[in-house]
Amino acid sequence: MFVIKNLYDNTAHFIDMEDFDFFNQSLVEAFNIANVLILGKFEKRTIKESTPAVVCSTVDGFDKSESNSVDRIVALGSKSKRRFLILDADFNTGEEELSALIRQKFIDLSYKLDTKLILYPTASYPKKPRFRAVLFTEDYLHADEYAKAIKWLYDAVGMTVNDDTDLRMTTNRNLPVFSNVEQIPAVFVKEEGKLLNSDLWQDVKVHKNISSAPYSVNTKLHSKKIDDDVINYLTNYLSHHDLSSYEEFFKLSNSIAASVVCNGISYERGKEAIQRISQFGSDQKKQKSWERENVRFLDSAIASIKNNPDVQLKKIVPLAIRLKIS
Repeated sequence: MFVIKNLYDNTAHFIDMEDFDFFNQSLVEAFNIANVLILGKFEKRTIKESTPAVVCSTVDGFDKSESNSVDRIVALGSKSKRRFLILDADFNTGEEELSALIRQKFIDLSYKLDTKLILYPTASYPKKPRFRAVLFTEDYLHADEYAKAIKWLYDAVGMTVNDDTDLRMTTNRNLPVFSNVEQIPAVFVKEEGKLLNSDLWQDVKVHKNISSAPYSVNTKLHSKKIDDDVINYLTNYLSHHDLSSYEEFFKLSNSIAASVVCNGISYERGKEAIQRISQFGSDQKKQKSWERENVRFLDSAIASIKNNPDVQLKKIVPLAIRLKIS
């Protein structure tokens, strides 16, 4: 199994465990440190930024006797393989009943197929009733086969694929971390059962190259010269968006990083812009901490884009578009 230690980590570290055992052990580790996180009352953003994430099961050509890691971009590339299916059930506040219904459908499916299953809540739970479902396969799956398997799983539990990226292996999935007492009973583990056979999804159709195709954006817009205007437009943007939300922060920060890489704005302007986001910290101490952390995230995002610009730039909304700079 390959994991990254946190969202800043550009190295995928190899852990020599079978897929189910790995995920099961990750639950044990999460339980072991739960009291520390619960009593510490850490902010959700801080927890998310330090949470390890699973990348893939193995990489073609990797020899564990010669190395214990690969570059993160390699673990997310064409040589990556998974022997697990992981699906984010992202429900919002007010959708508790629907979340519970889909959760039960996963459980029912695991018994119907006599297969292993792990369910664990995300960091947003219980405010947002979100969870991850993990099932396990007989075969190692490359991207195209993985997309078919995930589409089959969505259909099997009656969920709709709202975003094609849900079908791709290029997205890291955070491992379990428990920071409130409500998360603990939301875990479900079915240890006994068979591994899923690929015959289940052999007839499933997905769009050609959906498994790896990036968003269709005009990457030239990343190089649009907006250095003189970006702070004014960013100030207006921040007045209408809650950047205490990690999802919003992540998207905006990557747009800033892409603009820096493509010389749309200078690095100093990018650093100034990302430090502005620290105003959403709950107090002065938190704001000072976020100023440092945000610059660290910017540097990591820039490095990640430079590692594979042809792919990464197509996945990021250009900053000029996000801030509506004409």
